[in-house]
Amino acid sequence: MSNRSRFSGGRILDDRAYIGDAVFVEGARPDVEAAYPGYPQNSRAGWGYMLLTNFLPLGDGPYNLLAYATDLEGNEVLLGSKSIIVDNANAVLPFGAIDTPAQGGTASGNPYYNFGWALTPQPNFVPLDARR
Repeated sequence: MSNRSRFSGGRILDDRAYIGDAVFVEGARPDVEAAYPGYPQNSRAGWGYMLLTNFLPLGDGPYNLLAYATDLEGNEVLLGSKSIIVDNANAVLPFGAIDTPAQGGTASGNPYYNFGWALTPQPNFVPLDARR
């Protein structure tokens, strides 16, 4: 992958299974945008992936996550890896995600409504209205 190749996507995998596709996050890396002003799509240097461990294909246990970048010519390079241990069965802290806007999306307009979800183990509870 050349330094000036245009990035087309990112994938997150485990040693044993496909996990998901990363998305561009416009403006997430202003430092890269400033350092490389002549590069194409330099404002889209950041990308990310929301990993919901309860949807991992092999359940609880160890995972070695691998992040790959792909350019427009189809060349792929491993960016790095991270080993984690998933233990959702013994989770005690609340967790959740914002579903709207979508990952990498933007919110605009007035008013703008967002949607998401949260879960917590008993006997704790998640308030239905965050304004309270």
